[in-house]
Amino acid sequence: MPQYFTVEDANALLPRLIPIVQELKELKRQQGAARSELEAAMPPAPSNGHARDPRAIRQGGRAVARIEQRVERLIRSVHAFGCRITDQERGLVDFPAMKDEREIWLCWRPEEPSVAWWHELEAGFAGRTPL
Repeated sequence: MPQYFTVEDANALLPRLIPIVQELKELKRQQGAARSELEAAMPPAPSNGHARDPRAIRQGGRAVARIEQRVERLIRSVHAFGCRITDQERGLVDFPAMKDEREIWLCWRPEEPSVAWWHELEAGFAGRTPL
């Protein structure tokens, strides 16, 4: 972990992260819908009486690819700040930090007004502890 955040640093970054996280959550929803539409355009076997629609498959594939490209760009932008998205659907963000001379993650999710939790490197969300 090259850059360590203080709680104040992490909280100061939230105004820039919130719109990104909100968009990521929405894209996750759109991604699921686009994949469902693509799967619907590709029946398991053409012999089941449903013909495959090549145009719908192409359009669906392009829609999924556009969403995935946007997601990748947004995740890279979060990483450029020095933090990471740990769960796109829930919008969880971890910030590398130090506590008692050991590396930890400060942890935030969009429902929270500020960064007020942390967890050990391997503990994940289930191991969150209030600051």
